[in-house]
Amino acid sequence: MNRDLEEWEAKQSDSLGEEELARLKEEEKKRLARVIQEVKHKKSLEKQGAAAAKVKAKAKAAPASGGPPLPLEPSSGANNAYFQKLADDLQLIYETLGDLKNEKPVPIKDGPGGGVQEPYNSSDCKKALGSQGYYISAANLMWFDLFRVASPDVPLSVERTSDLANFLFQGKVDHCRVLFDVAVAEKECTDVPGGLKLISPEEVAHAVVMACASRLRSKDCRAEEKEQWRCTLFPANTY
Repeated sequence: MNRDLEEWEAKQSDSLGEEELARLKEEEKKRLARVIQEVKHKKSLEKQGAAAAKVKAKAKAAPASGGPPLPLEPSSGANNAYFQKLADDLQLIYETLGDLKNEKPVPIKDGPGGGVQEPYNSSDCKKALGSQGYYISAANLMWFDLFRVASPDVPLSVERTSDLANFLFQGKVDHCRVLFDVAVAEKECTDVPGGLKLISPEEVAHAVVMACASRLRSKDCRAEEKEQWRCTLFPANTY
């Protein structure tokens, strides 16, 4: 930038007064600074796009018969590392517990393995939405679009979400005691929904995923605990 500014100043010095030259020099300096900033911004966007493309490519690489829920669209560059961590955790869950997105929520029953809320029913959902404007049920966490966020440019923190996971589960498997608020149209009330839009803070749903994946990575995670985590992922209570 200094060389360009010196060349411009040399061309103008013979025809302008000192005061006018100083003013124009300042304007040219600002213009060149904007150009440099635009170039840096363009390079930053290209870098973010390349990182998002890697995540998108991973989604395309999933088996045709199913796979973990991956981004429907490239994530914001501000959170590429965060969403890559989430994608890795979902991939681990898929590889360990199977393709869960077509599973129905577990019902309420006696003994272990039961739910705490009546499972989602498409017919009841349509009736409730039509008459009351809302519907409450147990749902499958994998029915949510976990990669859609309300404010894509607001940084998300793996550390904060992990802390939330520790707070919610406190080192043991349990149902998530948080009600997830979801925006849903009547036409989306299919037998097995998908891509549902979270209105609740997305970090809570992410915390469930990270808590599950963290335990699945542990060598002392036995088959019984893995089955309990399946039950935790299914009855995500929705409003």
